[in-house]
Amino acid sequence: AGRLTFLALYAVTVLAALAWAFSNVRQIDPQNRAVVLHFGALDRIQNAGLLLAWPQPFEQVVLLPAADRVIERRVENLLRSDAAVQADRVASFATPLSDALAGSGYLLTGDAGVVQLDVRVFYKVTEPYAFVLQGAHV
Repeated sequence: AGRLTFLALYAVTVLAALAWAFSNVRQIDPQNRAVVLHFGALDRIQNAGLLLAWPQPFEQVVLLPAADRVIERRVENLLRSDAAVQADRVASFATPLSDALAGSGYLLTGDAGVVQLDVRVFYKVTEPYAFVLQGAHV
C-alpha cells in the first residue's frame, strides 16, 4: 500500500511539473499578438501562431491586439451618471437633486455655454513595447 501511494504521488507530481512546464505554450489568435517578457524585461514580439515560452516566473506573456486592429474606447468620465439619468426620468420637484448630481455630465465652455460630450477614442497599437510599458496609463 505504501509503494502504491508513493507511485501515485510521484505520478501526480510529474503531471503537475509537466503542466507547469508547458503552461506558456499557447496558440496566438490572428486578431492578437503577444509580447514576451523574460524576467520582466522585454524580450520579443510574437505574431499569430504557436507561442513557445518558458513558464512563469521565467517568462510572462502579454496579449495585445494585432497591428491592423482598431480599438475603440469610450471616455466614461464625461458621461452623465446613472443616478442622474434615473433622476431625469422621475423629474419631480418633490425630490430635488444635489448640485453635483444635477450637473454631472455637463461641461461649461469658455463662452458660458453648456455642452454634454460623448467621446470615443479610436487607436491602433503600433509600438507593442511602449504599449506594454505604459499600458496602465492608456
